[in-house]
Amino acid sequence: DDITTSNAYELFWSKLKSGKSQMGGHQYYFKGKEKWLYETFTPIKDENGEYTKIVVLATDISKVREKIRLKK
Repeated sequence: DDITTSNAYELFWSKLKSGKSQMGGHQYYFKGKEKWLYETFTPIKDENGEYTKIVVLATDISKVREKIRLKK
């Protein structure tokens, strides 16, 4: 499955392009280990008022996710 063709992916980028920050938890694999990051994506305007960059702030929430998984 290619996430880049999903409706959720298109909506995510559409909102960023319109200036709306996006937040959420995302699963990644680093060096073969599962990691969960809670990320905030914030679009940044240039001197002409156009969105040209995105700043991402991420926090590792892997330990929290593991605790939740173990409680189930």
